[in-house]
Amino acid sequence: MRWINKLSKAELLELHKSVVYDDINGIDDLYVDREGGCINIDFNENWPYEDGTPSYIPTNYRYYDFDYEDCDTSGEPNNGAYRTWMAKRFGKEYINDMLCRILGVDMEALKELEREGNDD
Repeated sequence: MRWINKLSKAELLELHKSVVYDDINGIDDLYVDREGGCINIDFNENWPYEDGTPSYIPTNYRYYDFDYEDCDTSGEPNNGAYRTWMAKRFGKEYINDMLCRILGVDMEALKELEREGNDD
């Protein structure tokens, strides 16, 4: 975990509302899982009753540096929006790190290519 653990609770709420589900009223539980490399979060999401009455229940997610998992509802993660939000928050260094990790590119080799490109 290099990036996700830098976010405050308020930022985690903003991220979740922007990317996953906007009708939440807070965080029920948050656990930093260093071994698993994620933040395990229960957001209180509105799962309304059939009559439309709100029913906020803890819904579990695992947030990693470059993606997230919807652990309770088996939804389809929107990792593109997630990565875009994180890139806007952290900038070029996050984007470089994400590309290197996802594509398996060595960061030092990428920096060397960048230096060579600046020599022109």
